Amino acid sequence: MINVVSFRNLPSKCGYKDIQCLLSACGIVSRKIKKLTEVAYVTFRNEEERERAVNLLDEKCFKGCTLKVSEFHLKLEPSASSTNLMVHPMRYLIHVFHA
Repeated sequence: MINVVSFRNLPSKCGYKDIQCLLSACGIVSRKIKKLTEVAYVTFRNEEERERAVNLLDEKCFKGCTLKVSEFHLKLEPSASSTNLMVHPMRYLIHVFHA
């Protein structure tokens, strides 16, 4: 299982550090954060941290915006290497969104 959460409806001036501070303030430890224009993807070391992030932060008001936080599910393309994906899920996300 890939422990990735998507953050949507982020404030326009929200950056990597803002997301990191939000997680820290809630006592949630993230592994990696990838902030794109309108969405951020955060990986966690285990399922428990991922579920805790979703439960605590979904529908939370953050800098005037109501966050939409949910588990991220990959939609595999036939050409995607499942072996590479299981080892490096964030590399796959970066490839997909910057292609």
